[in-house]
Amino acid sequence: MLRLRCADHGKVIGAGVLVAGDLVLTCAHVVDRNDRHVLVDIVGEEDAQGVPAQVTEDGWKPETRGPGSTITADLALLRLERTLPRRHVTPLHRRPYGLNGDVEMYGFPRGVDEGMSLSGSLAGGHGGDGRMLVESQREEAVWEGFSGGAVVAPGSQHVIGIVVGRLTVRSVVRTIIIPTGTVLRHLPGLPVDGQPTGARRVVPSRGRPVNESLAAELAAWLGGGPPHQPDIRAVLVRPDDAPAVEALSQAVTDAHRELSTLGRNGGAPHPSPGSVPPVGSLDLAVDLRADTPEQVTDRVLGEDDTHRGRPFTERLRRAGPLRLTIVLDGVDRAHDPDGTAELLAVLAEQKSRMLLVFHAADEAARAEVEATARFHATLGRLARQVRRAIDRGVLFSDLRATVVPPTNPQTDTVLAVALNETSRAYAIQARVAALRSEGPTDGGVPPDLVEATDDARRRIDRAVDLLTTCQARLHVLRGRLAVERARAGRLAPAERTGALADRYDAARAALYRAPCRLTEGEAALDLYRRAIDELDGRRGVEDPDGGTGDDGGDGTHHGGTHDGDGHETGDGHETGDGDGEGGRGR
Repeated sequence: MLRLRCADHGKVIGAGVLVAGDLVLTCAHVVDRNDRHVLVDIVGEEDAQGVPAQVTEDGWKPETRGPGSTITADLALLRLERTLPRRHVTPLHRRPYGLNGDVEMYGFPRGVDEGMSLSGSLAGGHGGDGRMLVESQREEAVWEGFSGGAVVAPGSQHVIGIVVGRLTVRSVVRTIIIPTGTVLRHLPGLPVDGQPTGARRVVPSRGRPVNESLAAELAAWLGGGPPHQPDIRAVLVRPDDAPAVEALSQAVTDAHRELSTLGRNGGAPHPSPGSVPPVGSLDLAVDLRADTPEQVTDRVLGEDDTHRGRPFTERLRRAGPLRLTIVLDGVDRAHDPDGTAELLAVLAEQKSRMLLVFHAADEAARAEVEATARFHATLGRLARQVRRAIDRGVLFSDLRATVVPPTNPQTDTVLAVALNETSRAYAIQARVAALRSEGPTDGGVPPDLVEATDDARRRIDRAVDLLTTCQARLHVLRGRLAVERARAGRLAPAERTGALADRYDAARAALYRAPCRLTEGEAALDLYRRAIDELDGRRGVEDPDGGTGDDGGDGTHHGGTHDGDGHETGDGHETGDGDGEGGRGR
C-alpha cells in the first residue's frame, strides 16, 4: 500500500498508486500543485522516512465542473526524487466494468496509519466523467484518508481505478471511484495493461458533417433513454454515408471513458448537446469485420478468464451475467458469420446491451437479427429466473422440513401451490434449454412460458416468505421455553419434578421435533407456562413475549417480492446532499 504524508508534520494525507518506479497517481485534492512537502512511502518497508515527491509538469488535473455541473478529473501525477523497487509497481488495468463487479479498496483512515481495505461491488455510473459507484458489502464506505487509494479486482489484483470520494443518498453511503479509462483520458500515456475496449477504426474527425438525427438516436440509446430504450438495437450505417459514419464514430468515442474528449483539457465541444452520450456509457466497441468471436470473447473477459481454450460460448456462459454495453460494428460483414450469430445469442442471454451496426443489410435482415438477439435475451432472463425459482424451491423444501405453519385454507393453498411449482420449475428449465437449441420461431418465446416462469418464481417466493416468518416465530418460541425453564428453576426442588417436568419435556419435544408444528409447539409451551404460574402462585402473569402464541396468525408474510432477475423496485429518484461528494477530503 502506497502512503502519502505531509513532510512538515508527518500526518497521513491520503493514498496513491505506484504506476511506474518513479510515478505516483493520486487525487488532486490530496496534494497541492506546488506542494514540495509530500513524502511517499510503502507500508511495511524499512525506509520510514519516505521519498519526496512533486506534481509533474503535465500531471495536474484538478476537479472542474463541465456542462450540467458534471464533475471531472481530480487527478494528480507525482514524480518521486528516487525510484522505488519494481516489485511495488502496479500499472493500471483496462477492463469492461460490467464484468465481475467485486472490488477491494485501500486507504488510510484517521488513526489507521498502517492502512486498511474495504470490500464492495460496482454499482453503476456516477456523473458525466465516467466515474463509478461502489456499494460496500458491509454497508460501509470510504472516508477521509482513502482518496487516491487503489481499487483492485480481488482475483487478479489488477488496479482498475482509484478512490475519489463518497456519495450519500437517503442515508445510503457509496464510494465514488475514477476507473482506469477515465484516468487515461485525463492522463494519457500512463503505463497500462489489458486490452483496449474501443474499436480500432473508430476515430471521428470532428470536422465532417454529422447526421444529427442518428447522433441523437445513438446518444439516447447509450444513455438508456428516456424514453425507455431497448437493450438490443439494430441501426444501418452505410460506409459511403459520411454523416452517418461520423455520427456513429462520435457517439462511440464520446461514450468511451478513455477515448472521449469531453471534459478533457482542450477537448473539442460536441456540435449538438442533445447528441452527446454520457461518458462511460459504453463498455466495449468491436469491429466484427476484423475480430473473430474468440477475439471478442478475449476482449470481454480479459486476462482474468480462467477458461481459455474452451469454446467461446462456454467461456461467456461461465462468466455469468455480463451487464455490458457493447457496440458491434459490421454485423452483416462479420469475419465469421455463423460464429457471430452464436456470439450475439450468448451476449444477449448474459444481459449485455448491444447496438448492432449493419452496413448494407436490408430492413428485413436487420429485423431478423435483432429479433433473434432479443429472443435469446428473453431466454437468458427466463433461465436466470427459473434457476432462482429452483434454488428457492430447494430452500422451500428445507424450510418445510423444519416448520409447519398453523393450518388454514389460505396457508394450505400457498404451500400446496409452491410444492407443485417447485416440481414444475424443472420442466420449465428443460423447455428453456430446448428453445435455446432449436432457435427462434416466428412466434418468438411462447407467452405461456414467460407467464409460467413468472408464476413459479412468484409463488415459490411467497411460500418461502411465509415459512421464513414461521421459522423466525419458532426461534422466538424456543427462546421463551428457555426463559420459562429458568423461571421454573426458582421453584422448590420438589415442585420441579413430576408433572412440571413432564410439561417441559412435552414442550421441548414439540418445539424441537422436525418439522415442528407451530400450533402444537405453542400449545405445549403455554401449558408449561401455566403450570409454572400455578405452582408459583402467579396465575395469569403476562408472559415474556406479550402473548401465548395466538398472535401468530397464519404466519403469512405480506412483504414484497423480487422480480427474480436481480432488479429492485423503487421510484427511481435520488437526492444527494450537496454535490454528492461532500464527504471527500484528503
